[in-house]
Amino acid sequence: SIQVPNNIQPCNTFGIHSSLEIVKTLYDDNDALFWANIGPLVEPITKTEYEDESKEIPPSLFSHNKQELAAHTVHAEELTTAKGVIGRMMDALTLEGYLTGSYSINGNIKILEPEGISDDYDVVNKYNGVVQLDSSDTSSDIINLMTNLTSHVSESIYGETWSQKLRETLERTESLANSLDGVELEQDWTATDSIGSQFEQVAYLIKANQQTIHNDRDAFYVSMGGYDTHSDLYDKLAENLDDVNAALTSFVEEMKLQGMWGNVTIIAASEFGRTLTSNGLGTDHAWGGNTFMLGGSVCGGQILGQYPSD
Repeated sequence: SIQVPNNIQPCNTFGIHSSLEIVKTLYDDNDALFWANIGPLVEPITKTEYEDESKEIPPSLFSHNKQELAAHTVHAEELTTAKGVIGRMMDALTLEGYLTGSYSINGNIKILEPEGISDDYDVVNKYNGVVQLDSSDTSSDIINLMTNLTSHVSESIYGETWSQKLRETLERTESLANSLDGVELEQDWTATDSIGSQFEQVAYLIKANQQTIHNDRDAFYVSMGGYDTHSDLYDKLAENLDDVNAALTSFVEEMKLQGMWGNVTIIAASEFGRTLTSNGLGTDHAWGGNTFMLGGSVCGGQILGQYPSD
């Protein structure tokens, strides 16, 4: 259990799942906080206004795909046109003169899409890191050959754009691979499942940024599924959170060893919460959920937002 300041929430004692030992430890050390009842909104709304349908609500409120877009864009009324919320943040930082970088460790993703001001994000394989088309010493020759092959002027703007993007991708992949070459972590990494491997790649990228890349601000995206627990809540949730705990434990320790814990913030997010009532063996789709933020500079030991009182 964790304690919160008196008279801030409906009660002063809250529970954390027993699998999340690292989150409990960080909360007690004031390096973690929780957000209560957080979810997508088009406009402020009360329970009464929801029930009498007097306020606009996000479209397809309880569907995974639509609310995942809402979480990635934080723009519930413009799901198909809005760019990613982190991509827009990188745009704003770029306009302020910061050098930025964005990395997805789990494929192509909406949340990192910029509006065209900052650079596009890089995709890094969770198990193999930067995967080059050709990692041999002749890779630069291949880039030149492929550029020559695709450089003929086309009547279609798409052909020239494709050629330009191809060269940029090959060059960027080679540059990032070179930056990561020889980078070693400060410890033996023990969390080797999917989410653990994703955090391991983030740790490598943070170390590489200190040594060779030298961005001012970086953003990283990792992801884990398996929480749609309609029929297997108890065992599946514990299994998933065991993996999360192992990944976070390794990552937090690595950041502390790198001297970067005070410069790193971890934010957990989901498309929606789950119902408190059971459907027999699990839970159904809901709206607001509870999540956490971790980091050496976080003003922790508190719950932000308002946990429902009924």
